[in-house]
Amino acid sequence: MKQEGVYNDYITYMDDKNLYNKEQEKLEEQRYLAYQEMLKESPNLSYEEFISIQPMTLNLIEEPKPSQALQEFMKKYL
Repeated sequence: MKQEGVYNDYITYMDDKNLYNKEQEKLEEQRYLAYQEMLKESPNLSYEEFISIQPMTLNLIEEPKPSQALQEFMKKYL
């Protein structure tokens, strides 16, 4: 198995994965802050009800996936 690019693939994958996770945390924090604001108007509103009445916002950022070489390396060694 060729492993020349696996190390760089791993570094790139982890950088992308960390960035993706941070963006997801920011989105969740924004949702929670909006929920806190909505609670001021209707104190009996549950988080599930709040989420269900929110307009559907599409998260167009896909979760990063490891390259084929990195997937093979991870299967074999991890």
